[in-house]
Amino acid sequence: MIALVDEWGNPQPGSRGTEWFGFAAVMIPDSDSSSLFESLLGLRKFHNPAAPHSVHVRNIRGDSKYHLLNHFANLQAKAALVCVNINRVRSPHLRQRGWAYRYYGREIVRIITHYAREINEVAHIVFDRHVYLNEFEEYISNILPYLNSYTDMLEQYRILFDRIGSIHFYSNDEFPELCLADGLAHAAGLAFNPTTKWRAINPSYLDLYSNSIWKGPVTQLDPWRFGLSLEPNSIANELKTYVPTTLRNVLESS
Repeated sequence: MIALVDEWGNPQPGSRGTEWFGFAAVMIPDSDSSSLFESLLGLRKFHNPAAPHSVHVRNIRGDSKYHLLNHFANLQAKAALVCVNINRVRSPHLRQRGWAYRYYGREIVRIITHYAREINEVAHIVFDRHVYLNEFEEYISNILPYLNSYTDMLEQYRILFDRIGSIHFYSNDEFPELCLADGLAHAAGLAFNPTTKWRAINPSYLDLYSNSIWKGPVTQLDPWRFGLSLEPNSIANELKTYVPTTLRNVLESS
């Protein structure tokens, strides 16, 4: 399987940061990847015919954006989110961008590996690369594999390292299919963080993904630990009120 990952928001306290940030993953089984990527090429050509290899959802406006994200949300793939309220994080380390990306980046990798086991496949994870994620890339590539000594944790909180085939970092131009993760990340950012211009959130795009959010393994169904992981986890129940109503109703009906 292929898992495409992008980050959203800015974990930097103060006026330059956002209240929420996190990671968005679109997870595609091997059996569906070829047909999905083929249909995705058609969508990219439609929305950006001059450069179909490069589609950034934030640059698409109005009905066209809704049309594109609606297609993304209804492809044969599962979605997962890690959503962190940075203002509620107590650790001064985790309120710094580098630490926050490393710590919470592990969460999205954990979710992906559990989905890989659920469908009995190995995950090839592709992160969207950004200049300010250099330290995170080094951490994921060189340090994360050695964390499998943490065996005292409950299984649902562990990364299943035997389900990781590879981890890569590419730009949207280098790996155009990352536009799927970009779309989900963009939708999450609008749903949780008020826009600079209108000072209001817009959950309508994230609502489109309500039926594609993964609800967790059938053996331990818990969409709040797998499909949408709220952090800090110690106050997850309190943070549920921030989740858009449509999505929250779907997750709580599981």
